[in-house]
Amino acid sequence: MHNRYSLLFLVLLMIFSLTSCLTLNTRLEHGSSGSGKLFLEYRLDKKAIGVQKNALGDTALIPLPVNRSDFEQNALLFSEIVLKNYEEREDESYVYIKAELDYQNLDELCRFLNIPGNHKSSGTENSLTFTFLEPGTKLDADTLNIIEALFADDSLKFDFSFPDNIKSSTYGKVTGNQVSYQTSLNSVYEKGAEGFVWTISW
Repeated sequence: MHNRYSLLFLVLLMIFSLTSCLTLNTRLEHGSSGSGKLFLEYRLDKKAIGVQKNALGDTALIPLPVNRSDFEQNALLFSEIVLKNYEEREDESYVYIKAELDYQNLDELCRFLNIPGNHKSSGTENSLTFTFLEPGTKLDADTLNIIEALFADDSLKFDFSFPDNIKSSTYGKVTGNQVSYQTSLNSVYEKGAEGFVWTISW
């Protein structure tokens, strides 16, 4: 993960013309059976998509599918993931994507999204841990300043719901069985050695 994201940002540093590369809204509805739905809505700068096609090695510039075929090809690799709905539109600068996925278990969903995740269940106790940024990731001050300039207007918003009331959450505002959290790429990378590891228990 550390090497993948380090390389990702080395590529990003070459794109000084980008001012707002990514805005992401994520909604997860997890059911009592262990299955659920994931709703993704995001905006991608077309320049970022163009660079992504020529990214170094196998590292994607933005670790998200950028068109319908990306979703469909990924879904073929995961039998328990179904693409239920997909919408795409664009203007002069951006591509706007909405997608709805059904999943059968959280571990499979994490693998589909290429996000390290760990779901634990013991009796009535459940927990889910996402590792968006590994602890110990270090970026120098100059790199952080450039990231801040590139992603000044970007945002990451998460709304998760579970079948029972949430007992604890590392991040976000908890209301009953729901937790909401909004951050930015700047804030994520400023966490540095702390990393961005989010654990939710219900």
